[in-house]
Amino acid sequence: IGNHDLKPDNMAFIRGEMLSRLPDVVRRQPDACDYYYDFRNVRLIALDLYGACGQNGTINKEGRHWVETVLDSTPPTIDHIFLSFHDPAFPRGKHLKDSMNRDLRQRDAFWQLLVAHNDRVRAVFVGHTHCYSRMRVRGPEDALVKDVSAFPDELGGIYQIDAGATGHAASNTFVRVQIDGKLATARAYAAPNGSNQAFAVIDRWQF
Repeated sequence: IGNHDLKPDNMAFIRGEMLSRLPDVVRRQPDACDYYYDFRNVRLIALDLYGACGQNGTINKEGRHWVETVLDSTPPTIDHIFLSFHDPAFPRGKHLKDSMNRDLRQRDAFWQLLVAHNDRVRAVFVGHTHCYSRMRVRGPEDALVKDVSAFPDELGGIYQIDAGATGHAASNTFVRVQIDGKLATARAYAAPNGSNQAFAVIDRWQF
């Protein structure tokens, strides 16, 4: 759920129709859009920051505790954990005064929880800014993280991948993650918006 989905009909469709048709999804509550899904050796966790787990793109204590429960209950057969939520923890370019920046105390506690599980948590995928970016954050209080023009790459940290935009910016972008056992690699692709130009790789890395 993101700020573009806040019309009642959209919320009802996502939380009701879409998720109810996915039998293997484990939801926080029957009517929630917070859920996780296991596929082979990967756990995907989706967090709704516009519901009980957050407000206007921020995370709250209930959301953090739910994520902690899901992380702690992850079976040993899972090698890779990815999270997804709409508003970035560390916005760049736009939304610098909202997103998780609205509540730095809750944001930092949440990020420290993810770093404590960095043996398997690989990345969080976000959007909201309509601009692709990648950074790796270990300490949310670090100087480079506070610098909104910087994209830190801290060893032992968790990646924040802003997947960018489709139809709302100069470039359309998407990110592809490939899992090969314990190895996870990613590539970001972009193409100019409104053109027939093929998508091309603009970034690549290993988790």
